Amino acid sequence: MTAPSRRSVHPLVGLDYTLRLVGHFGTMLILFSAFAAQGEPAPLYLGAVAQGLGWPHLAFLAAGASSDGRRAEHLLLYVDALLIGAWLPVIHFALLPAAVMVSGCYMAFLGVGGPWFTLRRMGVMTLAALLVTAITGFQFALTSGVTTNALSVVCLLGYGSMFGMQTYLQARRLIASRKLSDHQRNEILATSQLLDQARAAAESAQLQAEKANRAKSMFLANVSHELRTPLNAIIGYSEMLDEDVGTMSADQVKADVRRITSAGRHLLSLIDNVLDLSKIEAGEMQLRPETFDLAPLIRETAMTARGLVEASGNQFVVRCPESVGKVTLDPTKVRQILLNLLSNAAKFTRNGSISLDVGRDRGESGDTVLLVVRDSGVGMSRDQISGLFRLFGQVHTKGQQTKGTGLGLVLSRQFCQLMGGDLTVDSTPGKGSVFTARLPGRIAGVSQVSDG
Repeated sequence: MTAPSRRSVHPLVGLDYTLRLVGHFGTMLILFSAFAAQGEPAPLYLGAVAQGLGWPHLAFLAAGASSDGRRAEHLLLYVDALLIGAWLPVIHFALLPAAVMVSGCYMAFLGVGGPWFTLRRMGVMTLAALLVTAITGFQFALTSGVTTNALSVVCLLGYGSMFGMQTYLQARRLIASRKLSDHQRNEILATSQLLDQARAAAESAQLQAEKANRAKSMFLANVSHELRTPLNAIIGYSEMLDEDVGTMSADQVKADVRRITSAGRHLLSLIDNVLDLSKIEAGEMQLRPETFDLAPLIRETAMTARGLVEASGNQFVVRCPESVGKVTLDPTKVRQILLNLLSNAAKFTRNGSISLDVGRDRGESGDTVLLVVRDSGVGMSRDQISGLFRLFGQVHTKGQQTKGTGLGLVLSRQFCQLMGGDLTVDSTPGKGSVFTARLPGRIAGVSQVSDG
C-alpha cells in the first residue's frame, strides 16, 4: 500500500504517519500471534487488521485535511493510546508483548510532546485498559508463546532502530542547521563590518570633500584678492597717468610706469601659477630640460629675490660654490622653485635671517643637487607641515595674516617631482624652517642638451 501524499502537511503529520505504519503493523503481528495461541475468534483478527493496515492512513488523511495539522496530530495520538490500551486486556497483559506495545507508544508520545504530553496520553491508555478489563475480566499471563515473544523482540528492535535513526537524522539536521546559522551569522558580521567600514570611508570622504571645498573656496577668495591687488594698481596708476600726464615730469611718469610694469608682472606670475596647476592636474605639464651652469642661475635668482627678502629687515646669505657645475634640468622650473621658497621664507620671517645653500652630492646613490632654504621665522607645527603641500592649503600663523594663493609650495614640490626629485621640510615652531629641494644632476632619460 503506497503512502498518501505528504505535500502541504505539517512535518509532524508525516513523521507520525511513518511511526504509525511501523508501530501498528508490528502490533498487528503481535496480536495475531497472541490470538493464535489463545484461540481467539475471527472478529478480533479483523480488528487487528483494521488497526494495522487502515488506521495509519485514516489518521494521516484526517490530520492532512485539518487546517492545523500539528494540533490534529496531537489529538489523534489519543486514539493511538485508546487502541493500544484496549488490546492489553485482550492479550491478558502478557508481559513481553504488552511491554513492547506500551513502550512503543511511550517513545512516540515522549518524542512528539514531552513528559506532560506523554503522561496525559498514557493516562488515556490506562483508562482504556481498565474499561475493557471491566468488560472481559482480568487475566494476566506472565509468559507468552515463543512466536509471540520473538515477534515482540523483533518489533521492539525495529521500532527502537527507527527511533534511533530519527534521532540521528534530527541531530544531523540540527548540527547542519547550527553550522548554517553560524555561517550566516559570520556572514552577517562580516557584512556588518564591511558596512561599518564603508560608512566610515564614506563619512571620511565626505569630510575630506567638505574640507577640500572649504579650501577651494578659500583659495578662490585668495586668488581673487591677489588678482585684484595688482589690477587695482595697474588701473590706478593708469588713471593717474591719463589725468596728470601733462603736468608730470619724466621721472614721475617713469616711476608710475615701473609700478604698472611691476604690478603686471606680479599679475602674470599669479596667472602662470594657476595655469601651471591646471596643467599638472591634467597631466599636461611638460619639461624643457637644458644643460646649463647652475651657479649663475642661482646668483641671478637670488638677486631677483633679495629685495623681497630684505624688505622685511632680514639678512640674506647665499652660498653657492662654482663647483656645483653643470646640470641638465628645466631652468625655468628651478628658478621658480627657488623664488617660491625664498618668497615663502620672506613671508614668515621678520627681522631675522634667510639663507640659500646650494650643494651637490656625487655619491654612490647618484648625482644629487641640494637647494636648501633656511629661515629664522615663525616655524610650523607637525599638523601644519602635514597640510603644507596639500592643494589649496596654506599655513595660518596666529597673529599674522597670510597672503598669497597657497600654490607656491605645492607647485614647487610638483616641479621637483616632475624632474625626478622631491621637496621636504623640517621646522620647529618659533625657531624657523628648512626647505630642501633635492634634484637629480640630470633628468632621467635625458642626455646632455645644449642651451644655445
